[in-house]
Amino acid sequence: MPPLWAGVDGCRGGWALALVDRSRNLVALQVLRTFAEVAVQTSAARLALVDIPIGLPSAERPLLRRCDTMARELLGPRASSVFAVPSREAVWAESYPEACRLNQQVLGRRLSKQSWGICPKIREADAVFRVAPALQERLRETHPELCFRRLNGARPLANAKTSRAGLRIRRELLRSWTGDLDTALKLARRSYPTRLVDLDDLLDAVAAAVVARLADENKVASIPLARESDSCGLAMEIVGA
Repeated sequence: MPPLWAGVDGCRGGWALALVDRSRNLVALQVLRTFAEVAVQTSAARLALVDIPIGLPSAERPLLRRCDTMARELLGPRASSVFAVPSREAVWAESYPEACRLNQQVLGRRLSKQSWGICPKIREADAVFRVAPALQERLRETHPELCFRRLNGARPLANAKTSRAGLRIRRELLRSWTGDLDTALKLARRSYPTRLVDLDDLLDAVAAAVVARLADENKVASIPLARESDSCGLAMEIVGA
């Protein structure tokens, strides 16, 4: 089988998955229902990058993730897209008030509604990685805005990804890195309605797949360079700088 690289982004229907080959072709652009399926479907990839926090602060190791601080510094106008990662205790809470209380105890701050909204996705990934921690050797964390920054010559994009201008710029940028972006997007839109996945989710997955290949070729770094780990031994890093 020829080498493949994968990018993954959370969406309403589960997880958007993009696979690219050595010829820069998009060989797959689909939506998977669970993160366990992501782990299986990316098993043939040399490297897969996923937009989800993997290493988490906790009461055992209440460290702020340096990778998030460094990512905000690199992203400038897009810094707000890097949200505050909850503690593991808050991620596994059964309600928003409980999550706020636990996060306050562990990290000294309440939880935003935005952070709580993504907790089910973090929880899903955390469960898989804690059962199979070796997965993080080929399935690593990234951030879409860092990916687009890397593909844009280390310059953050000025427009938000959900704006008309932002979507246009991201599509134009990815066309220079993938040979059949428009065809793949058209097929994906036919297969997966907007109630399952938005266009920006698909573009984020493609960007992560392209950067996964660059990272595999040692053309992209992770931050911080000295990898930090959480109390479960999972890396607190972001690939894409």
